[in-house]
Amino acid sequence: LSLILFSLWAVALYSAQVFAALAIGIRIVLLLDRKKKIATLLLPLIFGCLAWILVVSIPYIGWIAWFIGTAWGLGALLDMKRRIILELMSKK
Repeated sequence: LSLILFSLWAVALYSAQVFAALAIGIRIVLLLDRKKKIATLLLPLIFGCLAWILVVSIPYIGWIAWFIGTAWGLGALLDMKRRIILELMSKK
């Protein structure tokens, strides 16, 4: 049971970092693109992952950025889960 829970926690932490990188990438693309139009999430994901890696790699403050970004991403995951559950319950 503990191995299963640890595996789920590791997947959640990794997914949270991807969500944080995607949110950062969307902000970057919206700042660079004046049209305010995003056709696909691939470009924001690439920019966000690059920015995430650069920020987290900074000595002495990278772990703070990692902690804040991961907590932010976990919050986004929980909010998405809550919205899906509410949407499914409203269809009943």
